[in-house]
Amino acid sequence: MAKIKVHEIAKELEKQSKEIIAFLQDKGIEVKAAQSALEEEAAEMVRKAFGREKAQGQAGGEAPRRKKKIIVVSNPHNSNIPG
Repeated sequence: MAKIKVHEIAKELEKQSKEIIAFLQDKGIEVKAAQSALEEEAAEMVRKAFGREKAQGQAGGEAPRRKKKIIVVSNPHNSNIPG
């Protein structure tokens, strides 16, 4: 079975690693750090628990914010654009 690290599943679910660690410790699964590897059963349990919260949050109709593109170069001597 494939193992996944806590920080990888946290990134997948857009949560912080410490939230995932606290959840797993409450369930009796021994996890010490974000680099800890999880069995597939534990990873699925986390996905079900936190995936439900994520689905409810997006049901509110608000689209996730996107980062704006950088359109200004603060150091003109580093710019490729003439002028």
